[in-house]
Amino acid sequence: MVMYGKLTIILALAAVVIVAGCAQKNTGDVHAGYPGATITDFSPIAPSIKAGTPINFYLTAQNFGYADATNANVILFNCGAVNTGASSGKTAPYKCNDELFEKDFTLQKPDASFGLPGESREADITLDTGKTAFPQGRTTQTFSARITYDYSTSGTRDVFFTTFDNWREKGGSVAVPPLNYHTDQAPLSLVINVPDAPIILNTDEQEFTVGVSIRNTGGGFTQNKELNEIQLCYDTTFVAVADKGDFDNPSGDCLKISKGSQNAKLIGLDNQYKDVDARFKTVKGAIAVQDTTTFTAKVSYTYSLDTSTTVNIQNS
Repeated sequence: MVMYGKLTIILALAAVVIVAGCAQKNTGDVHAGYPGATITDFSPIAPSIKAGTPINFYLTAQNFGYADATNANVILFNCGAVNTGASSGKTAPYKCNDELFEKDFTLQKPDASFGLPGESREADITLDTGKTAFPQGRTTQTFSARITYDYSTSGTRDVFFTTFDNWREKGGSVAVPPLNYHTDQAPLSLVINVPDAPIILNTDEQEFTVGVSIRNTGGGFTQNKELNEIQLCYDTTFVAVADKGDFDNPSGDCLKISKGSQNAKLIGLDNQYKDVDARFKTVKGAIAVQDTTTFTAKVSYTYSLDTSTTVNIQNS
């Protein structure tokens, strides 16, 4: 685990957003179904304080996923309407809803071959409170931290082909070798959809459809409900593009959808998704009897995930 210098942020809470809630503290365990970068700990040193005394938080972010999390940073929000102060990690005064760290950073993925956990970064945060900013009595104040980073999900899927003559000679049944199907768990899940049954070549250029299904399963959200890129690559030895479908014009051995395209926009609010596809055809004469080819898909995006904690503030 790579650790960095601690960052201290001093804020003046001139106004607060009062939200009732329960205390929350992450344990740092790998979250089932979410192997990406996440805030493993965001918690106050003391769960209750008196108004006018500082609030001290501890924050740790770590990457549990299968890809490096790049251009990462954390912001603190729900901490008041006017919040400025000094920060040892920034050249300018820190403001609520601004980045905690002076520069974006990379959280490297775990290295299973060497038993190394994913890279992490930590911060100490101090918020100054004012007595006049809180009502009399006990106030439950909710604070939120948001990690945002660039990430990617990739997957592969094999397709099996057989000529019609081979299929007929085998009595209408061919032995299909083990077919590879793999996708890494990530905040955005990815599935490559191809024909499950062997594709029987009735013509020299047999057409078939390949689709990519993308689902937001991470509990967070993508920036502007948009993907940075969708990529579908293929082996030009065996197949060629018959109809680019939802993709841009082919570039080398890949079809792509770039940021800004309507086909890069996710649909939905909580359960965001996107389905795109294209038509392919076999290369004439490339498959003499039977063979297998592999399709590879990759989705790149900017992802955000929120974590909250609460502090009881006594003002009497």
